[in-house]
Amino acid sequence: MTQRPVLTSSQRIRYVLYAIGVTVAVFAIADGLLTSAESTGAIDITRSDDQVSTLVGDPWTLIGDRYALTPTAQDSMVPMSFMAQKPELGYRAFLVGGSFMRGVPHNGAGTIRFWLYRELRRRYPTSPVEVINAGATSQNSHRVREVAKHAVTYSPDAIIIASCNNEGALPPGEVQKRLQRSGTFRLLKSFLRPEVTDSERPIHTPQDADIDAVRNAFRNNLTAMVNAAKERDVTVFLSTLPLNLRYDGNTPGRPISGREHSDEVKWPPCVSRGYSLYEAKDYQGAIRALSTCDEVEALRWIGLSRYALGDFEKARAILRQYTEIEPRNRCRPSFQQVIRDVAKAETVPLIDLEAAINNASPNGLPGPELFASYCHMTWQGQAIVADTMMKALQATKAVPQSQPTKAPREDRAQVFQSFSKEPAAKSYYF
Repeated sequence: MTQRPVLTSSQRIRYVLYAIGVTVAVFAIADGLLTSAESTGAIDITRSDDQVSTLVGDPWTLIGDRYALTPTAQDSMVPMSFMAQKPELGYRAFLVGGSFMRGVPHNGAGTIRFWLYRELRRRYPTSPVEVINAGATSQNSHRVREVAKHAVTYSPDAIIIASCNNEGALPPGEVQKRLQRSGTFRLLKSFLRPEVTDSERPIHTPQDADIDAVRNAFRNNLTAMVNAAKERDVTVFLSTLPLNLRYDGNTPGRPISGREHSDEVKWPPCVSRGYSLYEAKDYQGAIRALSTCDEVEALRWIGLSRYALGDFEKARAILRQYTEIEPRNRCRPSFQQVIRDVAKAETVPLIDLEAAINNASPNGLPGPELFASYCHMTWQGQAIVADTMMKALQATKAVPQSQPTKAPREDRAQVFQSFSKEPAAKSYYF
């Protein structure tokens, strides 16, 4: 029997290093192949939940003479494209944020981008205008920050940031971000941990217990986006977000074990009694019943009862207090203040969408007249948002360089009715 040679310690070290090197090389090659295959749309290994806080590479890729969204980015963003070579005297603006900025529930006609683009074209008809909708569904400011970092590299004349409704999670760690960008890691995770189905996923963003840390992370993200724009001499705007104070949906906003619908909500008995009185339009009785109830949810129905009775100032204070505790994918009042504070500290223009929608709402308390859901707006609401953005662009001269015209204002109801019948992709460019 042949005796195996005894390896010296230096030989063992070389073998170990060789094995490690081969393993790393195999994983690097596999990772590159997976990432390349995903970028072409051949495979999809990125789950929707993975895109809330992290972005896998630049969302835009060069196709011919235009930049278009990568297949992965198309899962959450509007599949628009823009010219690779920006025309001389051309104008380009990016709208960056979450589903509010994307224009949900609309998908072309009726969105913020749709109305802002038409207004710019109406006033500056001789300038080539591009308004790129870079809003994405179900993303918080951690991912918005990464989208903005890429957007400022494409020579925009302006970038408008409106992000706040999906806050609640702490920022991902550096190791987590690096792993998430790895195709091999995402492939393994798709096999080892199946994606949560809609029936199992909470409708609203779960809220971390350390909300002060979440707020500080939000501030850091806004500051980083502003600085990224300043480094490239891009005019950047920060926007507060419209706040649907009178949202009366019954879906819980705290972390929940499953998706609960309005007929499945289980409130404490005291809230249920007060809610029944509210539904019966006995608002004074509802307030009396709910005032003895030591439950956060009682605040909302007290506030809505105050509104129904015409006590608008008390209603506003109570409903803002409730939203601070239970945001339900709405921008907390304290986070709105962070946006204002960062805009002031960084000396960048603020677009106060919260105030604009308050002023356009009955008794200054926004509700179903302009909102289609907890934070998403009707086409009429999105038109007001676009007009407010337009005023900010004009005030800072962040508009096309050509001479503005005084073209007559269009009939927006007629425009929306006409374009909403067209395929969504067509209205991305009109």
